[in-house]
Amino acid sequence: MVKEYVERYYVPGSRREAVMTSDDHAAAKYLAAWRERISTAWQGLYLSATPAEDGQVRSGDEIEIDAVLNPRGLSMDDVRVEVVYSRAEDQLQSGLRTVAMEHVNGYPDGGYHFKARFVPEMSGHLVYGVRAYAFNELLASPFDAQSIRWA
Repeated sequence: MVKEYVERYYVPGSRREAVMTSDDHAAAKYLAAWRERISTAWQGLYLSATPAEDGQVRSGDEIEIDAVLNPRGLSMDDVRVEVVYSRAEDQLQSGLRTVAMEHVNGYPDGGYHFKARFVPEMSGHLVYGVRAYAFNELLASPFDAQSIRWA
């Protein structure tokens, strides 16, 4: 149990500390500037989604969901877009499954079309949402930037 704790937390934490403090804290300074840029620009980000088809879908059927994202001043490298789904009784609060959305094409206004096609990993009455979140590989957690937009 102690070994598992060391491997899951102390070792990654130690590696992260080494990255963030090397070269006169260059990575930490870069991440701080990135966070500031994200914080300033995030309010302008636009996200909309076309819901999965209403009605019944049989188990094993593929579902398709479209979304439009306009990062308005952010780079596409700064943002991830994904479908999130769960059983209806969990209301997207627990038992979540995620599917990364693929960038399909761009629009003249700077927006981007995303699409996801997938077969849900569970059956029953499901609910879906689309979220965009700020992403940087230096973050300790994917949601550490605290910038998430739901559609």
